[in-house]
Amino acid sequence: MVIIRAAKSSGTAVILVGHVTKEGSIAGPKILEHLVDVVLNFEGDRYGGFRVVRAQKNRYGSTNEARRFLRWTSRG
Repeated sequence: MVIIRAAKSSGTAVILVGHVTKEGSIAGPKILEHLVDVVLNFEGDRYGGFRVVRAQKNRYGSTNEARRFLRWTSRG
């Protein structure tokens, strides 16, 4: 909660990185999911040529969208 209050008072964006369980839910306290505005999942296999970014929660827009990124390299 301290991080959220500090971010709101200073107008700073905060990025929290979490873990997804095998069942597909966010690991850890459920309160984390309620504190944030957007929850994004990065999907794709280790050897595939693309990754998908999918919104699981978006307080400001649709979660029915996905984006595909081709050829991720060590440089991004």
